Amino acid sequence: MRNLMTGTVALVVLCITGCSPQTKEPSITTTSEGQKSKGSAGTAAARADTSLVRFINADSDMNNMDLWSEGVRVFSNVAYRTTTPYMELQARDGEFALRKTGEAQDVAAAHRETFPGRHYTLVGLPEGYRSSRLAVLSDKMGELEPGQARVRLINATTGVADLDLYLAGTNTRIGHGVDPGSANSFTDVKPGMLDIRQAGQPAYQRLSKLKLDADRLYTFVVTGAATAPELLQIVDRID
Repeated sequence: MRNLMTGTVALVVLCITGCSPQTKEPSITTTSEGQKSKGSAGTAAARADTSLVRFINADSDMNNMDLWSEGVRVFSNVAYRTTTPYMELQARDGEFALRKTGEAQDVAAAHRETFPGRHYTLVGLPEGYRSSRLAVLSDKMGELEPGQARVRLINATTGVADLDLYLAGTNTRIGHGVDPGSANSFTDVKPGMLDIRQAGQPAYQRLSKLKLDADRLYTFVVTGAATAPELLQIVDRID
């Protein structure tokens, strides 16, 4: 199993404030599950002193989850493989908590400072060797060069180590091996096709020839068990 290297980080913090300018236009999100939503522009959120937060339930053992922030329920009844819309929350240094829907006990918690006008994705992860089942990612939504695409990979499986993104049909790897509970940081690439492979193995049939269009941000979340990993794809664009 590979250690996390430069460009691949644990899913606690992927970015610090100032890593990407605030977006000036609303964001449009679509997912492979047929979900579509619109989020506020970062500049508008900053004027209200709010950050933009969404939640992905990537835990195959948790069909309904609630996300709480500082004792207030933000998202409820979030089904497995569901991505919520971005919601504006007061920017603060505080705690997020994850619970099974209808229960009072936290499954996981994560302390994180959020900043006005910035985008964040929280991910509910399956139980594994990582200590936390709630990840907080900073979303690098700004400064995408025209004609480029931006990609990252989240490994939310229950046992598939060393997942890699490759340019389809080549040995050109994007980032480094991603173990369960980890992710690549965003990487800018030319539009084309990608494969997802376990280190040294052929591409998974279900996870190959993933098309990238220009001016889009792609979050690929690999979920499920090692015997049959599945792909959840989230695509963002600035309208």
